[in-house]
Amino acid sequence: MEAMEVVIEDQGQLKKKLTITVPNTEVKAAYDKVYHSLKGKVKVKGFRPGKMPQAMMEKRFKRHMAEEAMETLVPEYYQKAMEQEKLVPAIRPVYNDLEIDKSSPLVFSATVEVWPEVKLPKADKFKLKKTEIKASKDEIETQLTRHLERYATFAEKTDAAADGDRVTISFTGATEDGHDVSQPDHHYVIGSKQFIPEFEEALAGMKAGDKKEFDAMLPADHPKEEFRSKNAKFHVDMTLVESRKLPEIDDEFLKNYEGSAATKTEFNKLVKDEVIQIKEQRESADLRADLRDQITSSLKFEVPGTLLTQEIEFQTTQIQRNDEKIEGKELTKKAEEDAVKALRFIRFIQVYQENANIEVGQEEVYNRFSMNAQMLGMNPIELAQNEQGRAFYEDTWQMVLEEKVLDHLAAQVAEKPATKPAAKPAKKAASKVKEESAK
Repeated sequence: MEAMEVVIEDQGQLKKKLTITVPNTEVKAAYDKVYHSLKGKVKVKGFRPGKMPQAMMEKRFKRHMAEEAMETLVPEYYQKAMEQEKLVPAIRPVYNDLEIDKSSPLVFSATVEVWPEVKLPKADKFKLKKTEIKASKDEIETQLTRHLERYATFAEKTDAAADGDRVTISFTGATEDGHDVSQPDHHYVIGSKQFIPEFEEALAGMKAGDKKEFDAMLPADHPKEEFRSKNAKFHVDMTLVESRKLPEIDDEFLKNYEGSAATKTEFNKLVKDEVIQIKEQRESADLRADLRDQITSSLKFEVPGTLLTQEIEFQTTQIQRNDEKIEGKELTKKAEEDAVKALRFIRFIQVYQENANIEVGQEEVYNRFSMNAQMLGMNPIELAQNEQGRAFYEDTWQMVLEEKVLDHLAAQVAEKPATKPAAKPAKKAASKVKEESAK
């Protein structure tokens, strides 16, 4: 049996040109397959359906059959060649010399950039340290209050707004460069710290019917780029002030937690467990971030040129979005450094996943995708149907994979917190010792 032949030409910067020869027997088999798939579909005068001879069909539908055979053979043998030569593609290949003749072998070329061989650093190269996680009284009280606030009741008051009161306001405003930041009929709880401090201070002490004007600096991490670190002038109308009353933890309140907590003791345990879970999630995120920094610092391999160019463009945009002051050579240097680190880390994740057989379930990815979409005010089903949504889904899949890989590695290298030795029993009083001795 004839074998496929592969000749590799190294074109530098991880670019390879593969010249692949597909045996003539495979070319004929591809034509036969195309013929059998077509013969029942084409109608030619003088022949019953499916009875047109193959030689005649190949002559009459020469171009179509050649294209069909090519579409079958080229990707299949490109994949076989990459596997045979143990090459991992970084980008899609560019095919050339795509000419086919049933009477001879198919010889075509594929130019592609590949990943270099990556040897994973040994796990003991990384150092992480876990902390002992406990729930303090203040943390439990804060979490408990959050639960109570969900079921709070409100009553209109005529006094000035104070911490804990809910106010209804309408405000108009504009940034120094003219961007509108107005909002009508907005409910806000004083002291919730959802607004910037200047806004909080302005609302405290106002009564229903009061108006106030003030200036404030919008935060640098504002969700909308055009508002970041911008001075704005506000005019606020307060239309309603309501006092807040938190519910008692009684049987009526516990109906809201049916199946989770039937008693006050069980509810308190639920709250404490939530605090610990939140802190564990934060610690996991911190450990991942620490581990990621250690990984990127340890990787030194070359990255494919085309991917690097694309990633530099992306990183440049990200840097400028976060810090408009970086420009020129400083911007170029940082974008290149960040791009190389990002690409090396991505490849590390891929190799680690393969070596450790880590799987990413479609259900967990979709659940995360759906949650993120809803947080952005989007319908996940509708979002998944457009190109932007599909890219968002791919990003979500990559995020879930990274977390699973980092958690898997962290479980091996993280030092567990030292446990305190059990307290020694108190020494018996001298009189008690003497008494025992006398027995």
